[in-house]
Amino acid sequence: MPFYQPLRGDDSFTAVFRRGRRQDGSFIAVRALPNERPEIRVGFNIAKKMGGAVDRNRVRRRLRHILKQLDPVAGYDLVLIANQRTRSAPYSQLKSETESLLRAAGVTLQGSDFAS
Repeated sequence: MPFYQPLRGDDSFTAVFRRGRRQDGSFIAVRALPNERPEIRVGFNIAKKMGGAVDRNRVRRRLRHILKQLDPVAGYDLVLIANQRTRSAPYSQLKSETESLLRAAGVTLQGSDFAS
């Protein structure tokens, strides 16, 4: 069972895109919106121009694994937006960028490498 609930539906994504805090990086962009819920909901935006289904799913798996390691606290809706560079990004750089973007968006992380 995943540690987060999937962010589903156009209304949920639209709310995060319109009202969420956006942080851009070299490999990904993060949108975060407090959701007043006891869980965290996560959505991924990975364009088809990223490549075939195998490439898109690989990026999604890497981002899910990074989120699981960082363990963000409940109470947020997150959307991670991958760009073309995400596919070839080294894992360590992708993880450190994701961590810094989530922190900049105001998301508290429980499993980060350094204390807040």
